[in-house]
Amino acid sequence: MNHTASRPTARRLPSLGFEYYSLIMGTGIVGVLLPTISPALTTIGRIIVVANAIGLLILALITVITFARHRLRLRQLLDNPARVLFLGCVPMAMSSVSNGIDKLEPNVLGSHAATTEGLGVWLVLTLVMTLVSVLYVPYRLFAHHLATLEDVNATWLLPIVPAEVTAFQLALVAPRFDHALAVDAVWGGYLLWAFSVPLALSLIALITLRLVTHHLPAPHLATSTWLILGPLGTGAAAIAALGHDLTVLTPSALSTTLAGAGVVGALILAGYGLWWLLVAGALSLEYLRRGTYPFTIGWWGFTFPLGVLTTGVGEIAIATHVSPIHDLAVGLAVALVALWTMVALRTLHAAIADRRRSVTGLALAD
Repeated sequence: MNHTASRPTARRLPSLGFEYYSLIMGTGIVGVLLPTISPALTTIGRIIVVANAIGLLILALITVITFARHRLRLRQLLDNPARVLFLGCVPMAMSSVSNGIDKLEPNVLGSHAATTEGLGVWLVLTLVMTLVSVLYVPYRLFAHHLATLEDVNATWLLPIVPAEVTAFQLALVAPRFDHALAVDAVWGGYLLWAFSVPLALSLIALITLRLVTHHLPAPHLATSTWLILGPLGTGAAAIAALGHDLTVLTPSALSTTLAGAGVVGALILAGYGLWWLLVAGALSLEYLRRGTYPFTIGWWGFTFPLGVLTTGVGEIAIATHVSPIHDLAVGLAVALVALWTMVALRTLHAAIADRRRSVTGLALAD
C-alpha cells in the first residue's frame, strides 16, 4: 500500500517571523525604481509605494499582537541563530517605505511640512530598530552561538546592513530639515555608514573563503549569495548621496573632497557589486542545473539587494553624468522588476499551497 500521499508536506513559507519584512523591502524598492525605467511608470510606482506602506503597518501590527500574546515564540525566534539574523529586515523595510514616500509621495500627509514631520518620527523609529539589529544580533551570535567557517553564509550580513540603509535614508530626508538638523543628519549618516560597510566587507571576505574551501550552501540558502549585493549597493548609494548633501549644505573644501571621495568609493563598491551579481547569477544557474533550487521565502533575496545595487549605480550616474552608467541602471531596474514579478507570483502560489496543507514542517530553518 502506498502511504506517500498521507505524509505531511513541509510548508514552503516559514511561520511568522522577521523574514516576512523582506517582502516589504523588495516591493518598496521596485516602486521607487519604476520611474527610472520610464516616467510613464511613476503613477504605478506611487501606487506600489502607498500599498507597500500600508502593508508594512499591517505586518507590524500582526507581529506586535502575535508576539505580545505568545512571548515564548518571540524568545525562540531570538534564540534561533538562523532566524534572528532576519531582524535586520525590519529597519530595512521601514527605510524602504520612507524612501518611497520621500521620492514619490512627498506630501502624502497633506502638506510638505506634515510629511517632513512624519518622516522625522519614522526616521527615529527606524534608527532605534537599526541600532537594535546592528548591536543586539552580533552580540547574541558572539556570546551565545558557536560557528565554523562552513556555517558562514551571506545571511550573516542581514543584521549589519541596516546601518548603511538608514544612512542612505538620512541622506534622502536631510534636505527636508532645517539647516542645522540637516547637517547633523548627514554626519550621522557617515557614522552609520562606518558602522556597516567595513564589517560587511570583512564578512564578504569570509563568505568568499567559505565558497572556495567548502561546497555550495544548502539548497534552502541557494539565493543567499545575492544578499552580498546589498551592502555593496547601499554602501555606494549612501556614500555618494551623503557627499552630495554635504556640498549643498556646507560648501567648503572639505565637503568637496568628501563628495569626490564618495563618488570614487561608490564606483569601487558598485563595481565590486556588479562582479558579485555575475557570480551570484552563475551560482544560481548551477543550482538550477543540479535541480536543487527549491522555492523559499529566501527568494526575496533576489529583489532588495539588486534594487539597492541599481540605486547605487543610479547615484553614480547622477554624480558623473555618464550616459552608459545611467543606461546600466535602467537595465538593472528592468531585471529587478522581472525578478520581483517572478518571486511575488511564486510567493502567492506557495501561500495558496500552504493554505491547503495541514503541516508543521518549515522550509526555512524553523
